[in-house]
Amino acid sequence: MTALQVENNFQTEYIIPGRDPVNDRYTLGGTVYTYDIPSVKSRAAQFIAADVRTRDIWQQTLSINSLYERSIQKADQTERNQFVLYPKANWQVIKGDHLLFPRKGFGGIFTVLGSSKAISSSSDFIQWVVEGKYITSISKTTRLLFRGTGGYTFIKDINQLPPTLQFFTGGAQSVRGYSYQSLGPGRILVIGSGEIQQEIIPKWHLALFYDTGNAFNSRPAQLHHSWGVGIVRETPVGPLRASIAQQLTGDRHSIRFVFSMGPDL
Repeated sequence: MTALQVENNFQTEYIIPGRDPVNDRYTLGGTVYTYDIPSVKSRAAQFIAADVRTRDIWQQTLSINSLYERSIQKADQTERNQFVLYPKANWQVIKGDHLLFPRKGFGGIFTVLGSSKAISSSSDFIQWVVEGKYITSISKTTRLLFRGTGGYTFIKDINQLPPTLQFFTGGAQSVRGYSYQSLGPGRILVIGSGEIQQEIIPKWHLALFYDTGNAFNSRPAQLHHSWGVGIVRETPVGPLRASIAQQLTGDRHSIRFVFSMGPDL
């Protein structure tokens, strides 16, 4: 990741307990953020009011969101000021045999959102995203991890949508051989990954992975591919990953160093 690919944000959230305070809550939140990625530079402010309910391994979040974004397209220096008021629904499921480093487990997220110019938004659109993860072990020291993401935005012109709501990919949590958010923007999102991890000494794992994906506007898709190796360290706050990833498509088959941290599910 280069110094020009920066994302900063300030976030605040107020939580109101629901009728079942352990499982239900209402949240009011605001975020102000800036980011600078290869195709766009942007400043945005977002307000969210949400109803969050948890049932066993499921969580449902229904929210109303308002987003104001000022962006500059780097290719032609086009400046846009856009406002979108949109409802959003999110359903998430997580199940694993360990909270931070599961040997077996799965997770899934389905999200749908949309807006209309009839409610003073700058664009008409509907968008859905589905994400899935699956982890299994073939021995006491060997894990297999698979993940996939698909998304589609119903809109005529992707530039009518604020960059925050456009699809991008590339970086530590997607196609690791490409820099952060360097693939896209697009109306369609496809990401897939497979990884094998072998424990070499207690809590230290050697990883080998293959990623593919892209964000694009029309079919057939041109998917980008990368592969790499890395070290995974179990920690009290989740796996710490350090990897070397190489592009397999594009003009330059460059090598990137990738660091990430957090639970696998």
